[in-house]
Amino acid sequence: MKNFKKMAVCMLIFSLLITATGCAKKATVLEYSGSKMDSGMFSYALSENKSYQLYNITGANTDNPELWVYEISDGKTYAEYFMESFIENCKLMLISDAECKRLGIEISEEQAANVQEIIDAGIEEQSSLAKLNVYLASYGINTDVFKEYLNLTTRFSDLVDYYYGESGIEKFSEQDYIDYLKDNYTLVQHILYMTTKTVDDESGAESEVDMTDEEKTALHDEIQAKVDLINSGEKTYEDYIDENQDSNVDYLVNESSSFVQEFLDAALDMEIGEVRIVETTYGYHVMRKIDITSEKYAELYSDVLGYNYSIVSTNRTYLEQESLYNKLSEHLDDVIVNDDEIAKFDVITAPIVE
Repeated sequence: MKNFKKMAVCMLIFSLLITATGCAKKATVLEYSGSKMDSGMFSYALSENKSYQLYNITGANTDNPELWVYEISDGKTYAEYFMESFIENCKLMLISDAECKRLGIEISEEQAANVQEIIDAGIEEQSSLAKLNVYLASYGINTDVFKEYLNLTTRFSDLVDYYYGESGIEKFSEQDYIDYLKDNYTLVQHILYMTTKTVDDESGAESEVDMTDEEKTALHDEIQAKVDLINSGEKTYEDYIDENQDSNVDYLVNESSSFVQEFLDAALDMEIGEVRIVETTYGYHVMRKIDITSEKYAELYSDVLGYNYSIVSTNRTYLEQESLYNKLSEHLDDVIVNDDEIAKFDVITAPIVE
């Protein structure tokens, strides 16, 4: 019994030490007009954003080392692009928070309740508040900092409501949304025919390998025949969507979109209604450019970033988000950055939030 008590006391002390670690004063990484983000919150935010990005791209909450070293259209690795975007988003959260405080925009009761619900769910999952703090301490935070972070992530949306919501002081009209999308974005569909094939190795296990040049040529000729039938009117684009449903995706694209260069160039160059074969590292894309104002595509829900691009709804649109971004981005250079602290962080080695 004495040994059991001693063990229990040691475990309690260990738990308190871990929790205290989450509470310990940490270096400030970013600061703007009284709003700050310390290294603990920055660390957690990095892990959370990494997990979110992995899930959106791969459909799984598991790391994918190949993703981070992949070179995107501007020649940077995906890891470099991610970190630049992530740091800018952290700056925008702080600027949004400071602006909300300046305008007297408080955290709403609904938001406070939502945050508490998340905390309560975490307590239930971990079985106690102390264990939740131990879990969060592995990311460098505790429940108080976690709550602060959750509130911080909503401040940009609070400002969108303030400026462009139902009672917004700069509310846009429905026509503003349509004109903005038409002037700034292009809408393309694509059906992907991959230029890899599944083979069995000596052990009988399946693996993906590149097609031979001859196989790729034969596939291209087969796809070209389909495109010719579409252009002649004998077949429709939808006929081939039915054949290859899983790869059919609609994308809203502009010049800053993060697509492979060949896909991006074609999307911006094509005429409305045009069908074109485009080769990328993924395979052959049969792309079609759509009239972005057509009734069929009045509500757009699919894009690599997962936003809702509804033209006619009151949901957050690119127009609202970009307009607010333009307001806030004027202050990006005013955010105080602790470069020495940021240099300690790397998305490749950051843990995933389970």
